[in-house]
Amino acid sequence: MKRSSRMATRVSLAFGGAVSLVLVVVAGCKSQHEYVIPTASRQIFSQRCSVCHGMEGKGDGPAAAALAVKPRNYSDERWQDSVDDLRIRTIIVNGGPSVGLSPLMVANPDLKDKPDVVEGLVGLVRGFRGQ
Repeated sequence: MKRSSRMATRVSLAFGGAVSLVLVVVAGCKSQHEYVIPTASRQIFSQRCSVCHGMEGKGDGPAAAALAVKPRNYSDERWQDSVDDLRIRTIIVNGGPSVGLSPLMVANPDLKDKPDVVEGLVGLVRGFRGQ
């Protein structure tokens, strides 16, 4: 095999490997439409989360006006890009202080053993992106 041919093969393999890696990483990310949102998740958001975050996730719920630290606006695309699902799950279950946020973002320890409900809440949060 000629040297130029071997070099072309190496470049092709390296490029192909890089493309494969990108595809694996992208395939591991969910779009907002890929979450299953159980009814329980919708009910919990309505009863617990919307009081501060609002029904549209803009951080403008009825209790928000009285808070010194304003609730997160879930429609903020920059914030959505900056946070991963694990962090959102952690905040939902363990509360704001578990990740250095406000103690007013209370924990929901009753959801610790309900991963489908928590994942649904994450899906709801992700669904507010750009709205």
